[in-house]
This record gives sequence, structure tokens and C-alpha cells, in this order.
Amino acid sequence: MDKDAVKKEIRFLKNEIKKHDKLYYNKSKPIVSDFEYDNLRKRLLELEQSFPEFDNSNSPSHKIGPTTIHTPFAKITHKYPMLSLDNAFTKGDIDNFIDRISRFLNVSRDNIDFCAEQKIDGVSASIIYKHGKIDIASTRGNGYIGENITENIKTVRNIPHEIDTEEQELEIRGEVYMPLSSFENSGFVNPRNAASGALRQLDPSITSSRNLRFFAYYIDDNSCSSQISILNILKKMGFDVANFSLCKNLNEIMNFYENTLKSRKLLDYEIDGAVFKVNDLSFQKRLGFVGRSPRHSIAFKFPNEEATTQVNDIELSVGRSGTITPVALLEPISLGGVTISRATLYNFNEMKRLDLRIGDTVVVKRSGDVIPKVISVDLTKRPANSKEYEQPTICPCCYTELINDPGMVRVYCPNHYSCPSQVVQYMIYFCSKHCFNINGLGKQQINDFYNDGLIKNPIDIFELYKYPLKDRDRFGEISVKKLLQNIEDSKNIELHRFIMSLGIPQIGEISSRALADRFQSIENVLKNDIEELSEIGGIGDNLALDIHRFFKTDINLQFINNLLRHVTVFYKALSEDHKLSGKIVVFTGKLSKISRNEAKQMAIRVGAIVGSSVSKNTDYLIVGEKPSSKLKKAIELGVKVITEKEWMEKF
Repeated sequence: MDKDAVKKEIRFLKNEIKKHDKLYYNKSKPIVSDFEYDNLRKRLLELEQSFPEFDNSNSPSHKIGPTTIHTPFAKITHKYPMLSLDNAFTKGDIDNFIDRISRFLNVSRDNIDFCAEQKIDGVSASIIYKHGKIDIASTRGNGYIGENITENIKTVRNIPHEIDTEEQELEIRGEVYMPLSSFENSGFVNPRNAASGALRQLDPSITSSRNLRFFAYYIDDNSCSSQISILNILKKMGFDVANFSLCKNLNEIMNFYENTLKSRKLLDYEIDGAVFKVNDLSFQKRLGFVGRSPRHSIAFKFPNEEATTQVNDIELSVGRSGTITPVALLEPISLGGVTISRATLYNFNEMKRLDLRIGDTVVVKRSGDVIPKVISVDLTKRPANSKEYEQPTICPCCYTELINDPGMVRVYCPNHYSCPSQVVQYMIYFCSKHCFNINGLGKQQINDFYNDGLIKNPIDIFELYKYPLKDRDRFGEISVKKLLQNIEDSKNIELHRFIMSLGIPQIGEISSRALADRFQSIENVLKNDIEELSEIGGIGDNLALDIHRFFKTDINLQFINNLLRHVTVFYKALSEDHKLSGKIVVFTGKLSKISRNEAKQMAIRVGAIVGSSVSKNTDYLIVGEKPSSKLKKAIELGVKVITEKEWMEKF
């Protein structure tokens, strides 16, 4: 191969990788798939290994991310680099990985065990605890310097603010992700971008509203001897960890990988492969790292399925919350054994980024069971007469003027109660298992009933008994009887499911339960004030204001009052008969008999509400050793203060 051509290609690859690193790390706006990015790095490494005279320490192949981080957040230097993993794509790659480790350690393959973990498609984060409390948190950044996201990380609901440890300082690392159930209708391109954008909000209440979660995978604890022990300690401390297993050979590794690939569609979070780490930490230390990656670990990525086709048209879909989603209508292609004729474009910002137009030739990607999406446009094949797509200003369904909400990266129709598409989508949601759980009223039935004028809103569902349903297609006497009984049974509904059925933006199952536990009746919910809402864990000031406005808007109140004429709403604590049920409790200081996490779980099991801060509504402050300023505030507010011993006596 001509050396001048090699030198030119290496220069091109370096510039491309640096450009994509800046877009990914600094702006959270990648413009290529992981597969395309990995191929760029793989090709660069191949050329540098074949022509070492063109390799140097400044090459991106030796770095994790961009040298410079442009950010409004303070910069944090990591104690140890947050390295990125090498990738494997075939069984042969994994076999070679094991061979390399065996040769390096001079140890038989039979004596090397591996910890297998799901590879979470999220955002890497480091959390430093000092004296058991969160002190500082940061993103991975370029691997050496990250961004200070401490206040935002505190809003991630499954991250403990305090842990039971004797260590003066302890670092936890893991992946922040957005659950797929929260990502739906969020308006973002994918859950990872959504999580990244949420962590980089200047207002933590916005981060809180995005319902992020965290999987831990590392702890800086010298007492651990294996990766498996690290994960077990993290679980004991109260952290969530992704599914993991011990693998003793290549066959067990492949079984874990294949089972993980099959099970991904059952998960509420995105994974893009499996990670295999040498289990013995003494081996890990000996192996060290090469370039930007540790020798002891590798990521076995799921296959990406891509194909090229043409965009015949662009259709606008109106969702339950009014969000307008552009959908590309494609020349049908076969992808992963499935014929694809539609692909989501997510939002109009994404269309502008791609500069996508009708008639374009595009690359479509489908991974597993994820909805196909357009990932790039081949501008060399663009028709000469193509025109830039104009963002709509009128709802395609009800012709109401649309609203552009840059903060939520969406364009939406505000005509929530009259826009036919929104009404139908909302009724489907209203009848789902997390809300009124009306079996027999699925998408097809609701569409048919709506089109025939039997139901125009959810209230009408409770009056379906007035119509001769058994004369309709697919409705016999028995099925009609079952449907009407299911509707009747649904009229008694728990408060948290009733709140969820209202379709309040950004309020999911966990937030609905938190609201129900705080107010305990629909009457109290309707009388809410912003201060009370803000005190609920996971609900920041901005979301509290949105919830408050929802319940103070006349048209929403009219709908709720009409609905309450047909249904009975009741509150059920996890343990109604316990004397602590419904009480708001807060902990401070170190407990001596049990861990803080265990004490909180005890409270939750009997129906108590565990708060994170003391307010006038707090019923008990449980005080351990070295309490924080919460004690002073509790005394000032007249909150009852009890010891750990007094707390245990209540069980």
C-alpha cells in the first residue's frame, strides 16, 4: 500500500474521530452510530499497527475523548482515568481476547474466570462519597477530566445520598440511563442522548423531571478480591447493578451473550452488548491497560443491522401528549428478516441535523426490536430538484396552531381534549394496565368505538352499557358481558393509578405513587400547593409548578370532576394497619444497629414515606451518630426527634 495514501487516510481518520469525539463528549450530539465510530477507530488502529512510523502519542487511538472539554460546569480531574473498552463483534474476537490474557499472564485459559455484565447504553458517571455522603459527582468527560454534575446526580432516584461505610472516601462508578418507559414521547433521539442532556442541565429540577436511573459497576474498595465481589458489595450498599454472571470458559461467555441478546426486549433500559471482565482483581492489576483501554475487559457489542433505501414521503404522527413526530415513509426493504417501510425521525431538530428531505437516499438502522431509525443521508444521491422540508405550523389532525417547545425538544398540539389523534391515544393509555386496566378495550376497539361515535372521551367509556354492543363485529354476548364487567370493576381505583391515568406530562408510575403517598386522597391532591409538591422526593421546583398548574387548570378540573362522578378513588398504603403508615420520616446520622438503607426499607414496608429533607410536614426525624443540620431544623420546626432505639421499638 502506498505510504502517501496511508498517511493521507490516517490524517483523515484522526480528524474524523476528533470531530465525532467533540460532538459526543462536549455537545452530547453524535452524528454517527456507535458501529460507524467503532469502525473508524478500528481502521486507524490497523493502519498505525501496520505503519508504526505514522503512529504517535497524540493519536486519538491513545486517547479516550477530546483533549479539551467545553462546558459551563466546573471541571473535575479523576483520581484514576475512566477508560473506554475495546470492542468485540464475533466469537473469534472473544477467543483472541482470552488468548491474549492467557499469554500476558502466563496462565492457562482454564484458570481465568470472567465476570459477565450487561453493557448499559448510558452515560458514565463517577460519585465520590466522603464519610458516607455524596461529596462530588462527575461525568467521564475525556477520561481524565469530567464535568461536575453533583447536584444533578443527587436527583437520580435510585442513587443513595448516604451509604453505610467506614471508609473516609469512596468512589462509585456506573452508568446513568433513562428508562425506556420514561423515554417514550420524550422527544429525544435516543435514551442515551436524553440521559446525557438531562445530566448537563443547569437547573437540577429539570434533571429530576427526566426520571433517570443508575447502575453501579465499580467501587474503589481494597477489600474486594474479584469483580463479582465488587458487584455484591454495591448491591449490599443499596445500589442497583445490572444482570451479571460468572463465566469459566468461552462457551459460558457465549451463552451469557446470546441470552442477553434474546432478553433485551424484556428490559426497561437499553443495552448494546455484554461486558466481560477478568474476575480476579489481582489479575486485572497485572494486566493494566494499553492505549485508551484496559487489557482485562472487553465489550461484546450486539450486531447493528443497517440498510440503504429511499424516503418516499414524510408523515406526521400526533402522540398522546400532542407531540408531533415526523416519520419517514420508505421504499420497503428487508432488515433483520423484517420488511421495513417506516422509520422514526424523532423530532424536527433531528431532521434538521440530518438535513433530510423527501426523495433522499438514507441509511436505516434496526437493532434488535428497536424501532427502525434513519441515521444518515447520502447527499451524493440527492435529487437535483429536492427541497428543504418545512416544519409544520398546523396540527395535521385537528388544524390547531402548533407550539414549539425548545426546552423539551418538541413541537406539539395544545388541543389535548379535542384533537382526535390525541383523544384516541389518550383513551388507549387510560385503559392500559397501569391506569384503569380495562381488559377488552384495546387499540382496535377504542378506534372503532371512537370512529362510530360511541366514545369521544374517557368519560364515555363508563356509559358504553347504553349501546347494543353485541351487534357489533367481534362482539358476541359473552365478550360484551365480560367487557361491561371489566369496566364496572375498574370503577374502584387506587389513587396512584388514578393520578397516572390523568396523563400529566413527565409523571410516570413512580411519581404517581409518590404523589399518592404524600396526599393520600384525591381531594388533597386537588388542594396541593407548590411547597408540598417540591418536598416530594424526585420532584423539583419546575415539575412541581407544572403539576400545580395542571390541577389548577379549569378544563383539567372539569374533566377530573366528571370522571369522579363515575369512579371511586381510594388510597392503599403498603401496610395500612401499621402505626407508621402514612407518616413522613427522615433519617440523619449513622445508625449503629442496622444500615441506613435497611432502616429506610423497613419504613417503606410498613407504608411510611421516607423524606430526604426536614419540613413542617415531617412526622419523625430519626437521629443516629453525628447528625447533620437536619437535627437543628427539626428542633426549630417542632418536629418529633427520636433515637435509633426508639425507632426500632416501633416495629
